[in-house]
Amino acid sequence: MWLKALFILKELKDMETKFRHFAGIDVSKHKLDVCLIVNSQRTQMHYGCFEQSLSGYKAMKKWFAELTGKAVDSLLVLVENTGLYDDALLVWLWDRKIAVCLENATNIKRSVRDNRTKNDKLDSRNMLFTCYSIFMSFPYGKSPGM
Repeated sequence: MWLKALFILKELKDMETKFRHFAGIDVSKHKLDVCLIVNSQRTQMHYGCFEQSLSGYKAMKKWFAELTGKAVDSLLVLVENTGLYDDALLVWLWDRKIAVCLENATNIKRSVRDNRTKNDKLDSRNMLFTCYSIFMSFPYGKSPGM
């Protein structure tokens, strides 16, 4: 039991330096709108739109690799829970060892100040900022119950 707890604490500490790139993905039936920041530089965002298909997933991973200098293992992705539409994407990202978080839409909306306009590009940006702010405010080295 203690060994497992120590391993989890070490993983949390390693997260402090592991993630440098962050992405938010807005998932819909036919497409993925993606917003990415590289090296935690919030002033420079990259946008991409990909098909909601295997070829679209591959193109997205290639895009991630090009922008992050092939450091996809330093990428943390946040996906809004859409129910059925996000399942294949989550499995695909997980199988390729890309760190992914699934977040409730209500929590994302709460974390965004300006909700007057809505489109897929803005939604992906809002997810990116939610991912980044959650990660940056996480107390490294402490589990949520401590």
